[in-house]
Amino acid sequence: LSGGVDSSVAALLLKQQGYDVFAMFMQNWHDADSTLHGECEWEEDRFIAEMVARKIGIPFYFVDLSKEYRKRVVDYMFDEYAKGRTPNPDVLCNREIKFDAFLKAAASLGADMVATGHYCRRAETVAPDGSVSYSLLAGVDPGKDQSYFLCQLSQEQLSRAMFPIGHLLKSEVPAGRTCLLLKRRTPRAYALSERLTCPYSFSRNSSLARVRSLRSMMPIMLRMSNISPFAAYSVQCWGKAVN
Repeated sequence: LSGGVDSSVAALLLKQQGYDVFAMFMQNWHDADSTLHGECEWEEDRFIAEMVARKIGIPFYFVDLSKEYRKRVVDYMFDEYAKGRTPNPDVLCNREIKFDAFLKAAASLGADMVATGHYCRRAETVAPDGSVSYSLLAGVDPGKDQSYFLCQLSQEQLSRAMFPIGHLLKSEVPAGRTCLLLKRRTPRAYALSERLTCPYSFSRNSSLARVRSLRSMMPIMLRMSNISPFAAYSVQCWGKAVN
């Protein structure tokens, strides 16, 4: 669960379908001083993901895969650039991290499958001898199909993959729909859900603007939610960053 719209809707749909769902947020980077840090404020993303999990009503876990990511994705990326080739780290990340290191971490907590917010589908074919093979299919939305980024998944990896929103058009999973799906008790709760599941509606180009927008939400969040010590600590850090 990244805290974004697609993974949030994927988790909610599975919960509504009766699956035993828990959320996992993975951290893939540590070095805040490097040039790769950019706009990737993982603390903010984790906070939003945890709040979304609370709204859906599922357990939330955190896993640090930064060492695996650096070794298996970042080092490869720089090596390919050094050789004059253009790498695709997204394809590698799905094969090496999300459906390998991350899947193993989820399995250690009891998960049988890993579900993501990718716009693609999976098909099963049963042979006469009873063996099952899996095919990766394009998402229904031709303008949002993400099957290419999962093209290197093995049969074993596909057997444990779920894509709950692959049958939907992107227009069917907008921020507004997510807010309505997560609506629970009061108009105030609805407003909170909208903010939490649409983190990039504030500003996608300015970390400072995102932090300021999030800070303005804090009084409402603190009144309505049982925020964890980590979340409260993160709020303090963001306040110092803005000031």
